[in-house]
Amino acid sequence: MGIGTTRARLTVLSLLIGFNGLACGSSPSSAPLTADAFGAQYKFADNEISGWTQDPSDPYSTYTGEEYVQKVDGAAGAYTEKGCRVTMYQSLVGPDPDLCTVLAMDFVTDTQANTMFTWKKQDQNATIVIPPYDASVAIASSTLTGMNVIAHFKASYFELALSGFGAQTGQCTACPVAVQFLDMLKSKTK
Repeated sequence: MGIGTTRARLTVLSLLIGFNGLACGSSPSSAPLTADAFGAQYKFADNEISGWTQDPSDPYSTYTGEEYVQKVDGAAGAYTEKGCRVTMYQSLVGPDPDLCTVLAMDFVTDTQANTMFTWKKQDQNATIVIPPYDASVAIASSTLTGMNVIAHFKASYFELALSGFGAQTGQCTACPVAVQFLDMLKSKTK
């Protein structure tokens, strides 16, 4: 093998490695993406949102699509069928008794992330608007203790389970907290 061929191969290899780093939450990419790299992009540091820290009893974790399906005993099939390839899971403790569970997922393309969002919106009958976000980007449904928020930015899809706020009927007392999390997730999306 000549020096010219070796240089050409090294150049191609360098480009492939460089493009691999662009995959996280970006628009269409078939480049390999590790769950750990994706998780590092979205993981919340303690007090990144004031007063919210990692729940010591519920460890942060990342999964490939298939690992996530196994973790939740097959219930994640709806996500992988719609294109989820990696997931980050984190549970945060806020001002007592508030809790927030964060799921961040890479869906490879904006279209697939939007498809997941649209399906989940209908599945949960989500109707709580979270100003300033348009209902086509972020929306929530009430639970007995708070609300479930779904959102998508570019090729990334998110779910937040906020609890400790009481059922969200009438005035949305959990919405300002949801906005803080959504704003941070949006800023982390490349």
